[in-house]
Amino acid sequence: MIITALFALALLAGTSYGQNSNQAMFCTTQDGIVKIQNNTVELRDYTLTAERVERDGVIHLIDANAGVTAVLDARDPQGLYLAVNESGIAMQVVAPSRDINVEGSTHTTSGGAAPSGADINIIREIHTSHSADMDNYSALAR
Repeated sequence: MIITALFALALLAGTSYGQNSNQAMFCTTQDGIVKIQNNTVELRDYTLTAERVERDGVIHLIDANAGVTAVLDARDPQGLYLAVNESGIAMQVVAPSRDINVEGSTHTTSGGAAPSGADINIIREIHTSHSADMDNYSALAR
């Protein structure tokens, strides 16, 4: 749940939902650094854009320029899972929660520590003040 909320915050940063926030989420994986910010997920040469929300914590992404699709699953408190498909070749990228950090925040997930009160308040503020505009993202912020 914490990972899902942080993911929502990172995706919404820089949009009308989080104009005062420029936070990015950085995930260290065996396949490189994953950066989540401003409705995009960056990994290697890919810049994946959120296409649709399938269900709570599951986002479909696309990089039309590279011909890549991906599904990001943020439901597991143990971390984030990104399944990338390029020309029929699948790659699974795993970011353990201990290796996820939020830029501009005192929060780190090392050792499974809970986010700070400020992080939680930002997530709640984004959810409540923009609930009418967040139909596609409301499941992530809960």
